[in-house]
Amino acid sequence: MALITCPNCGRQYSEHANRCPSCGLTFDDAEIKAIKYAKKKAQKNNAVAKITTRVSFAVLAVVACVSILFFAFNATRDNRVVSQTLFKVWINGKCGFLDKTGEEVIPCKYDYADDFSEGFALVAMLNYDNDGKYDYIPSGVRCGFIDKKGEEVIPCKYDEAGSFSDGLASVKLDNRWGYINKSGKEVISCKYDEAFSFSEGLACVQLNGKRGFINKKGEQIIPFKYDEAWVFSEGFSRIRKGDEWGYIDKTGKEVIPCKYDYANDFSDGLALVTFDGEYSFIDKTGKEIIHCNYDEAGSFSEGLANVARGKHYVNIKYGYIGKDGEEIILCDKFDSAEAFSEGLARVALKDRYNLKYGYIDRSGKEIISCKYDSAEDFSDGYARVSVKYGGDYKTGYIDKTGKEIIPLNYEVGVYGSLNHLMYANDLYDYEFSVDE
Repeated sequence: MALITCPNCGRQYSEHANRCPSCGLTFDDAEIKAIKYAKKKAQKNNAVAKITTRVSFAVLAVVACVSILFFAFNATRDNRVVSQTLFKVWINGKCGFLDKTGEEVIPCKYDYADDFSEGFALVAMLNYDNDGKYDYIPSGVRCGFIDKKGEEVIPCKYDEAGSFSDGLASVKLDNRWGYINKSGKEVISCKYDEAFSFSEGLACVQLNGKRGFINKKGEQIIPFKYDEAWVFSEGFSRIRKGDEWGYIDKTGKEVIPCKYDYANDFSDGLALVTFDGEYSFIDKTGKEIIHCNYDEAGSFSEGLANVARGKHYVNIKYGYIGKDGEEIILCDKFDSAEAFSEGLARVALKDRYNLKYGYIDRSGKEIISCKYDSAEDFSDGYARVSVKYGGDYKTGYIDKTGKEIIPLNYEVGVYGSLNHLMYANDLYDYEFSVDE
């Protein structure tokens, strides 16, 4: 039995009654029908409202899920882009980057590019703005930074620049050096004669011919008093006063006195120094750990140091020693040897008049045969190598098994540092060459 509500007192009663049992209000049939109709309409509207609300919530839920999936996909894609290894190549004299499939993900349009560091790559374009004179001669370079999506996140406007390290990059503008962060903001003003990469929280800078150290706020931590100083490595910086080298710590204390003819950075806890023409390895107290009876020596890396015996290019042979000074890989085979990187070391054997490069493991086993005309150390699991075809060199990339990941089909281009591009175009002596 359905109930209707009395419009006078609000009590409910049977739809078959013609008067309210509570207040006594009477209704004719028409009024009862009107009340029933109004009630049914309200019920219908409530049902429609409930359905609409449910549908709205369902639509919102679907939209939310799609949005979450969309952003998750983009985030995953962006993370994949950021983490993926990109390979620098030259095509028609311009530099860009490929992915592992060989797809050109960053177009070859730059005159120079560094490898990626902390998610950014230094790029450079030659500048031909000579006020209408000698427009075919580059007058300088303009440097900026790109991310792994190829977006120019910091415009090419600097005269020179260094790669990002410890979150900051050195930049040169109007013949003065300073530092920018990854948003391109100049956090340390361009006022130094020279500026080197930040390492372990400090950067070596030069002012008025002397070098010292600053922190990331630009505050002087170690005074400008050294003729030479280099980035901190394992808590120490090698410094030079006059003709003698020594080491300081991060407070500027000279922990190892300046007495050596030359000094290398600390690596694997030891530093290579020379004194009276002889090589030695010292620890961080300055104690001599290994006295080298070799004609050449390099720094320790991954527990081994490259050494050589022989006075002349035609007779010299390279090998490796351990931290006890014992010869682990004998100096009887290789005509060149470099430091270990990611478990492999770049070595070379002479092929008539030229060196052919390959890679060995820590036992001295030739993992990748010596067949390349040039090669670089492994980084992130890959190495850049080149071969000579006729008069041209072709470059590509291999993995640690020697498999070609990027075929050796690309131009050699400008490898090394930005200075190679500048020297190649006589940019350091530009005014002199034009006047001449």
